[in-house]
Amino acid sequence: MSVLLLLTALLLPGDTTLTAPLTATPYELNLDRPLERGLSWQYRGDLMESVARRRGLGWIKGIKGFVSVPDCQHLGDLVYARIGPRRGWWRVVDCSRTKDRPSQRRKRLIIEASGKIAVLDGWDHYLLDGPGHAPAAIYGYKEVFR
Repeated sequence: MSVLLLLTALLLPGDTTLTAPLTATPYELNLDRPLERGLSWQYRGDLMESVARRRGLGWIKGIKGFVSVPDCQHLGDLVYARIGPRRGWWRVVDCSRTKDRPSQRRKRLIIEASGKIAVLDGWDHYLLDGPGHAPAAIYGYKEVFR
């Protein structure tokens, strides 16, 4: 089932902001065929928010939170993903070190989310094979124009 999602993103006031707002553009995702399936892990506490602040990557209205993915080419982009029971748009603010990727692949890690958001969103207790691990799927990426 192909679903057409319309992402209208506006900036929220805060100490980290983009230089220009996103434009509203239709973006088609196939929710029956994720690009990747695997596991999500949690960053501790609000470390992900600190990483976003340090990199100058701001919050965008409509996203669920900040995440890290293995591939650094997506840094700053939006990713549509299911993490535990939650599905939606997330902002990619971090990526894996090259030397860590083989180990992460063996462990099926495809995305890491903010521990703070996991607690606020209610899926921090959603465990699969260990504390802070949840099933995950990535459906697509959307570039953020600044």
